[in-house]
Amino acid sequence: MSNEHTTKRIVWIDSIRFFACLLVALCHLEAQFSLTWYDVAIEAISPPFIYLSGTWATAVFSVLIGYFAAKKGASDKGTFAAYTVKRYLQFAIGLGMAELLYIGFKVLSIVWNHSAPITFYYLSKPVVDGLLSTFFFRMHTDTLMAMPTLFVGSLFAYLVSRTKARWGWVLCIFAASMIPTFYGKYTAAQIGCVLLGVLLFRMLEKENRYLYHPAMKLLWLVLACVCSFGRFNMLLIGLSGFFFMLFCFTCKTAQKGLSFKLAAEAGKISFYIYLLHSALHASVAPRIYALLQGLPQVAQHVLLLVLCVVMDIAVAKLAEIAAKKIQTRLEKTLNI
Repeated sequence: MSNEHTTKRIVWIDSIRFFACLLVALCHLEAQFSLTWYDVAIEAISPPFIYLSGTWATAVFSVLIGYFAAKKGASDKGTFAAYTVKRYLQFAIGLGMAELLYIGFKVLSIVWNHSAPITFYYLSKPVVDGLLSTFFFRMHTDTLMAMPTLFVGSLFAYLVSRTKARWGWVLCIFAASMIPTFYGKYTAAQIGCVLLGVLLFRMLEKENRYLYHPAMKLLWLVLACVCSFGRFNMLLIGLSGFFFMLFCFTCKTAQKGLSFKLAAEAGKISFYIYLLHSALHASVAPRIYALLQGLPQVAQHVLLLVLCVVMDIAVAKLAEIAAKKIQTRLEKTLNI
């Protein structure tokens, strides 16, 4: 029986975080540059039994957010208000970093390209939009639009775990959060994925030996694989992420296979990779791609992917260092 879920920092979970963020970033690059060979390559490197996609990776990421929020709620001695403020600072500072990139690149684009008269209005508008986005979570990309939902979901997961709420209420809210999936609104449905993370924590917390039976491990993997082919149904994709993480938590072999130290180090900054990659790809990736013209097409695409991943990790690490300093100072000022 495993008690891995009680460990403060787990290498294989950080590896999963990194691979999930990497998959999201690569899927966005594929859409941005119409890399026609990308889908073929993903299917080639994917296990034959599971369909890897950016939506699936986001679901896994959301389940983990719910799991760790529930874990924090079960052990935290502080108040819900203090946790809310800390989480808000984490999300707001991270979003602020993303908006700074958008603002900087937007202003530079206006100055360099002279696409519009360089007036105070055109230079100040990105700044105003960025401030509104940061403090009121009014996002303008799909990646950043998920942040308010994940913020609210993490608060609810913490509160459910803290108050030991009855599961009837949790399941009702889970069902309600999944209703938008039938209308193509996937962002709101991420609350459901976060709640699945709460369920995951509750199941592992009880240390039920039947969860770790070889037949049950196989069942978790089969369910994860079958649900992953839902592709455009967030309910099925969310369940796939849930069963995949349940399989990983109960299978030592999977944990060893996913324990990559370099990936785990990058996984520690996965939150900032997730936040910042859209701004970097929208502004910098086209310039990188322009510099690669003249090379064979496959070489262009491979180099573009590699350089963008390196750029994402480097910028995310710098952002994490700065964000930690800012958050620590603010928490001391607010005495929380």
